[in-house]
Amino acid sequence: MGVRFLNWLYGSVRGLEANIGSDAGMQGDVTQIQTYSETTTHTYLNIKWREVYEAISRCNNIIPVISQALQEGTITQANAGLI
Repeated sequence: MGVRFLNWLYGSVRGLEANIGSDAGMQGDVTQIQTYSETTTHTYLNIKWREVYEAISRCNNIIPVISQALQEGTITQANAGLI
């Protein structure tokens, strides 16, 4: 399950601009997203939340590293803003 699939699922399919393109019942998990009938234990929701929280965790982990690099003069403020 890739991020690209989930972005397509929550963007295009959920936004009703794309369809899963299979027979009814073939992709029950995707159909639930498309029809707003998923539950809190939905597999794809769990995957998406884990990916988002992992991204937030990585961002939070880099903040003290950037701060230390700025104090040590290893990077400039302009470079810190690019990270």
